[in-house]
Amino acid sequence: MKNKEALIDSLSLLRQKAEKALFNLQYQKSPSFKKLDALKLVHELEVHQIELEMQNSELKKALEDTEAAKALYEFSPSGYFTLDFESDIKALNLSAAQMLGKPRSELIDQKFNTFVAQEDKKVYKSFLSRIFENETKQVAELRLAIDGNPPLYVHIEGIVFNQPHQCLVTVIDITDKKSQEKLLKESEDKLFKQNELFSTLLENLQIGVFMVESPSGKPLLANTKALDLLGRGILPDASVKNLSEVYEAYKLDSSEPYPPDEMPVLKALTGEPSFIDDMMVKRPDGSQVILEVYGSPVKDKEGKVWASLVSFSDITKRKSSEQKLKENEARLHELNKTKDTFFNIIAHDLINPFNSILGLSEILVEKIKDNDLDNIEKIGDIIHSSSNYAFILLTNLLEWARIQSGRIEFSPEMIDVNTLIQEIVDLQIESAGQKSIKIELNIPENTSLFADKEMISTIIRNLVSNAIKFSFEGGKIVISAVVKDSEFLLSVSDNGTGMSEETISRLFHIDGVNPLKGTKNEKGTGLGLILCKEFVEQHQGQIMAESRLEKGSSFKVRIPVKDQH
Repeated sequence: MKNKEALIDSLSLLRQKAEKALFNLQYQKSPSFKKLDALKLVHELEVHQIELEMQNSELKKALEDTEAAKALYEFSPSGYFTLDFESDIKALNLSAAQMLGKPRSELIDQKFNTFVAQEDKKVYKSFLSRIFENETKQVAELRLAIDGNPPLYVHIEGIVFNQPHQCLVTVIDITDKKSQEKLLKESEDKLFKQNELFSTLLENLQIGVFMVESPSGKPLLANTKALDLLGRGILPDASVKNLSEVYEAYKLDSSEPYPPDEMPVLKALTGEPSFIDDMMVKRPDGSQVILEVYGSPVKDKEGKVWASLVSFSDITKRKSSEQKLKENEARLHELNKTKDTFFNIIAHDLINPFNSILGLSEILVEKIKDNDLDNIEKIGDIIHSSSNYAFILLTNLLEWARIQSGRIEFSPEMIDVNTLIQEIVDLQIESAGQKSIKIELNIPENTSLFADKEMISTIIRNLVSNAIKFSFEGGKIVISAVVKDSEFLLSVSDNGTGMSEETISRLFHIDGVNPLKGTKNEKGTGLGLILCKEFVEQHQGQIMAESRLEKGSSFKVRIPVKDQH
């Protein structure tokens, strides 16, 4: 507007100067007109011509600027409305008309608020009031409802324009922006729900989940179950080099830290999935847990490993059950061997002496009937020997069977060791005398022991019987017993046939029974020594054998002395 007024003033001044120049030109024709005045007039005309050209240039530029401003106004992507205080549309650009979906001519003097969605009319009313009340720029966001089309979200800015009862309102279509915001919010909500689902799932898993970053091995994540199983949270000092140490992870049945190159959590950092079931973790409270661990690499979209994820569970009870199962299997295997040995003894060793007794007793009866007394004493000795062997074997079988069935009772009492051993020797003296074997006792007076008398008697009886069986004619047996350093020490030694190392290794095992004949072909089952071992262990003791071939054997028993109370 100011440029237009300046242009009019310049044209008026130029006209005045031109009229003056014309008057002077007419005057020069008079006789008094001088040459100097003519030159001056020409100069002024030239100056005015230049000024005119400049004014024409400015006018042209002003017109061009006006056209550009008009084009900018008309074709701006924003809608421009001139509104009065009653919301009537007084002017608008093409974009505004397109926004409302009607020709511009039809929109003049229509009320803008008729295009505002019903839900936002209060927002618009407040917006318009603030413009005229404050005469400062006001902004708002609302929806336009146009001919049943989907709502058009717009950002509006308004300010008083040129005269106090009109304002210029700029309307910017933000529908796409709102759609993007909606999509973004939906995406954020979806991501939030997924995170919540993941977090809930992670925290309620009954297995531990643990993650470390690559390549440092620094812990990144551990769920509640992992903290419970490990007894520790995320330790900031943990790394690839010390992970097994800081979390006290060991190989089962080993005191050494779990080898790093075998740990699934570290193997996964190299891209290799793995599984173990032999990791034992010591927790800060002193308890221990055996873990089954699965490790997997976590890769980015380029396939590069950026983390290692492991899951683990407590298999302590399972390992215990597996161990018990192995023990039961071994026990069953042992019982099967025992059963086979038992039936073998019954089928052969027990039947044979009875066959001898029956056959010889029949011969003895016939000889007596015929009054044939030759060899009667010898036959009687054989019958007695076979009967004694059968009796000892039956006794051992019964006691062994009671042990296997768990029906034997442990009944400790105070035992006079001197008297007990003497009674056993007296019963064995006849068998020893048949080989002229000397039995020597080396027992301090008043030696006593709090133990199961029947079991101790069986131990000593079998050891002495065994020594007689494998002693040579004229041999010597030494029986020693003493209580020393809270232990009862029993030793039965002979200078008989002795045994090889292989034989010694099988002595106390039921599956290793391989009966050997004595120096006078005495039979045996090997069951007596197994009974000795069982009864010694009932007293928490130990039995061992030392021997050299042709030099003799020594059986030693160690039983801890316990207070009778």
